[in-house]
Amino acid sequence: MDAIDISAILWGLGLGLGLSFVIGMVLAIITGVGIAAQDERLDDMDEDEFARHYLEHFTDTQFLLGLVIISLLVNALAGYLTARLADAADYLNAGIMGALAVLLSLALEKRNPVMPAWGLWLWALLGVPFALLGAWIANQ
Repeated sequence: MDAIDISAILWGLGLGLGLSFVIGMVLAIITGVGIAAQDERLDDMDEDEFARHYLEHFTDTQFLLGLVIISLLVNALAGYLTARLADAADYLNAGIMGALAVLLSLALEKRNPVMPAWGLWLWALLGVPFALLGAWIANQ
């Protein structure tokens, strides 16, 4: 069994979470522009009503499923990158990276008004296997 490569784990975690946040922000901007184009009464709303209006759209099940799927694909990519950065080391590196990503997301869930618990647990149950899948692809 190869040694744990902490720098590869951190690089994979950083790249995976960074890509997740960038993709999530792009999706949020696209969704926000779509909402603004559909609704002409946004100018008449106060800040609280405006925030509630947007939150309704961001808690849509299809939007959240899309975020979970993209997060899992990014986790697989991060597992791939972790294994590559660890010079095709054992899958342990990618497994640790996936576990860290899941733990970080669980810690952030308490402050997240958008993602419900089912989406977070789906990612938690599948996040580590997807990271290991990425590492397996890197080792082929």
